[in-house]
Amino acid sequence: MDKPTADTCYWLDKNDRIVKVCEQWDLFAHENEGDKVLAHHVIGQPLWRFLSGDETRMWVEMILNRVRYIGQPVERPYRCDSDNVRRHLRLSVTPLDNHYLSIESTLVATEPRTRPTFFSTTSGSTSLHKRCSICGRVHHQQGWVEPDEIDDTHIKRLDYLVIYGVCEDCAPLAQFKTAPSPA
Repeated sequence: MDKPTADTCYWLDKNDRIVKVCEQWDLFAHENEGDKVLAHHVIGQPLWRFLSGDETRMWVEMILNRVRYIGQPVERPYRCDSDNVRRHLRLSVTPLDNHYLSIESTLVATEPRTRPTFFSTTSGSTSLHKRCSICGRVHHQQGWVEPDEIDDTHIKRLDYLVIYGVCEDCAPLAQFKTAPSPA
């Protein structure tokens, strides 16, 4: 397994178990209050244990299965935000021998949020919203919007109780265009 150039990366076996993570994995986890996902907690575990929402799992599974099937790498944009920063990343999935996969996430851009925004899948938050696992937007009365741009300007900190899914704009990103069959 080659040393990656990504910000974070991991390798999956043919059963989608995490078999290895890159050197910078724990640093990223520590910087983002991710003590529950340090290397010693994730290695040997199925990837699905760390994904929330059936739609999200199906989206990721479609990509992993397709990369294994076609044997070609795939890249997709996605977001992994913190409470104060929107982080735009590029997901790269590369096939390896024996149906193993290399998964790399590379930071493309960051932008500050207009106000701190926190998400929880347990009670304690003030409102329930569906959040897209890919673009980070939430479904609100106006449709899919950036969570910190919802017109509640009197609120200095936003707390959301969320269920994770995939919005209509991001769902097609799991699909692949294939060449038509010869007649």
